[in-house]
Amino acid sequence: MDDVFREIKLRQDYLKNKDPKTYDFTNMYTGLQHDRIKRNVREAVREAKQYAAEVFHRDERYIYPLDSGLDDIETIMEHVNFVVDNTFLYTRGGILKQQKIGLPMGTNSAPEIANLTCYVDERDEMNQLISAGKIDEA
Repeated sequence: MDDVFREIKLRQDYLKNKDPKTYDFTNMYTGLQHDRIKRNVREAVREAKQYAAEVFHRDERYIYPLDSGLDDIETIMEHVNFVVDNTFLYTRGGILKQQKIGLPMGTNSAPEIANLTCYVDERDEMNQLISAGKIDEA
């Protein structure tokens, strides 16, 4: 975090009229809607598979393991859905609660799932800017 603040401070003059945005990533995982997570991760996996099929299969230097068991989008999504849908916590008061929004930050796969979720939104925003001719903003 200190590195980010230092960079912003060093580039104050450059960023002055650029309308930079900052976000609190410490709350990001816990604020993602489950339907958005599932939709975006599915789209990111679909895009990755398409990329692999187009690039890796044509280039003999890369090995794409078609028999890995994770080559099917539905298989991958079963795992993602399980993590998203089956996060529970047990309170000190003895109450079992199911998480309905977001991912707990301590979940091993939460960073990757959150990154894939945000990637699709960022990709779409960049594509809209480029389509509108706003290359510098993109």
